[in-house]
Amino acid sequence: MRARESVRAMLDRLPDDVSIQRILYHVYVMACIEEGDRDVREGRVIPHEQVMQELQDRWVSRFGRDASSGPDSRDGS
Repeated sequence: MRARESVRAMLDRLPDDVSIQRILYHVYVMACIEEGDRDVREGRVIPHEQVMQELQDRWVSRFGRDASSGPDSRDGS
């Protein structure tokens, strides 16, 4: 769907009394989603496992391995 068609479809879904600010917000969100989709198609992504490992490494460096909760506490590892 082309940009104009996407915006028209979005406007049709919004209430008649929607503010300009709310419309601009929805257009902004649509643009961000489109940019993210383009990043995925072009391979500009970070694997989930890498993100989780980086978060765990940050947690450990900040709080230590003995912290009672953290990014790794959900799966019991």
